[in-house]
Formats: sequence, structure tokens, C-alpha cells
Amino acid sequence: MAMELPELSTLERIPPQNLDAEMAVLGSMLLEEDAVVKAAELLDAPAFYKDAHRKIFATLLTLYKTNIAVDLVTVTEELRKHNWLEEVGGSSYLANLTSIVPTAANAEHYCRIVKEKAILRNLIRAATQIAGDCYEEATAPDLLLDKAESLIFDIASKKLKRDAVAMKDIIKSSIEMI
Repeated sequence: MAMELPELSTLERIPPQNLDAEMAVLGSMLLEEDAVVKAAELLDAPAFYKDAHRKIFATLLTLYKTNIAVDLVTVTEELRKHNWLEEVGGSSYLANLTSIVPTAANAEHYCRIVKEKAILRNLIRAATQIAGDCYEEATAPDLLLDKAESLIFDIASKKLKRDAVAMKDIIKSSIEMI
């Protein structure tokens, strides 16, 4: 008779993530300015699962927002200034990011994958907090419902905010179409 393996508890599971997509986003950003713009619209640093990727992303955005060229040299130097270069894997890791990306043209697709995984992780965190609060029974159920609703709404509102399209983009495409 085959012995059944116990189901992994939530704590033993690896949270949803796609490190290849994260690397592809960062590599695309290093290759093309359009990818930086698209990633800035769709993602924020906490969307990345890997801490090194969060730091690289934040550095890329900082350089872009301060009108400094975003490339391997400037990113390497900026990471070095913050003593993060070795933490993120060194200059060879940054160079590898650009070599693994087949094309920066797919940056938006890579961003959406990273974003979806971040939403799932946020839902898991919220659900875990809700379950913990319910087990404690220290708060009235009506207040727990309000808190649960608020936690889920916060996740949904971040998604909606990031999915919004800038008015200038709508007008530009409308004019081009006309």
C-alpha cells in the first residue's frame, strides 16, 4: 500500500514568483529606454520576489527619473555607491541580465508576469493575516470583515491604479488613428 505524502502547509510552500521573468524585465530595462518607461508604469520594487532584483529595479528607476542614462556602466556605479553591487551579484550578474533577454520588445509581457505573481503573494499575505485574526477571536466579526475587505481592496486598488492608461497615451493614439 502506497503511503500518502502530507500536503505542504502554506508556510512550507514557495510563494508564487518567476525569477526568469524578473530577470527579463531588468535585462530589457538595461537594453531599452522604452522598457524602463513600461516597467515604471506597471511595476514597483516590491513586485519583485528576489531582494537583489528589487534593488536593481529601484536603481534603474532612480537613474531614469534623474535623467541619467540607464546602462550597465551607470547602473553598476550607482549600485556600487549604495554598497549593493556585491549584494545583487556583481557586475557579471548585471551583464548576464542583458544576455538572457531574447528581445526587449517583450518587456510589457515580462512585467505582467512579475505583476501577476506579486498580486498572488499579496493575496496570500492578506489571507494569512485574515486567517490569523479569525483564529485569535479577539476582534468582533464585523470588524474582521471590514479589515479583510480593506486588505483585499488595497490589493485590488493597486492593480487598478497600475492598469490605468495615461491620458496623453490615449490622446496620442486617437490622433494617430484619426
